[in-house]
Amino acid sequence: SIRASILKDLSRYEESEKLNREVLASKRRIYGADHPHSLTTENSLALALEMQRKYDEARTMLRHCLDAASRSLGVDHDTTVTYLANLARQEQLLGNLDEAERLMRQALETRRRTLGEQAQPTLVVMNNLGLLLLDRKKPQEAEPIFRAMLAGIQKALPEKHWMQGQAMLNVAECLVDQQRYEEAEKLEL
Repeated sequence: SIRASILKDLSRYEESEKLNREVLASKRRIYGADHPHSLTTENSLALALEMQRKYDEARTMLRHCLDAASRSLGVDHDTTVTYLANLARQEQLLGNLDEAERLMRQALETRRRTLGEQAQPTLVVMNNLGLLLLDRKKPQEAEPIFRAMLAGIQKALPEKHWMQGQAMLNVAECLVDQQRYEEAEKLEL
């Protein structure tokens, strides 16, 4: 519900959780557990749970959302890929980094194929995958992803969009991790 989303945005996560649970129960009674309306609310509930560090329960819900949306909407549908990316984040938060990376790569591949390299949802997944790779001490793998992200941003967004600066800093961090300090400094400046 809109109110539950607003409560989450206001950092009132317990209230958001409670309201989302009530709305989800109603939607499941009316539409069924696998209906897109129910899944949208279940995804919102999972995000409210994530903010309270209830990662296991959030993961279970997101896995259900992903499985149900894959069956009803298809694996390439925008909503399905959103659930996939959200599940990847949960796996990362739970410390399941191999699974998180596998899911994020799958989400990125689908976003690139269905939306293109310059679409904002693609750029967001690139950012998240690159950050995961940096956390995993894989700067050589993160660098081309961040460079592709930067190129996409430069083509698709206004010149001084904040995402361009963030992408440049991400590339610079990869360079620092590879001890390529002169290149990093140019980007950071």
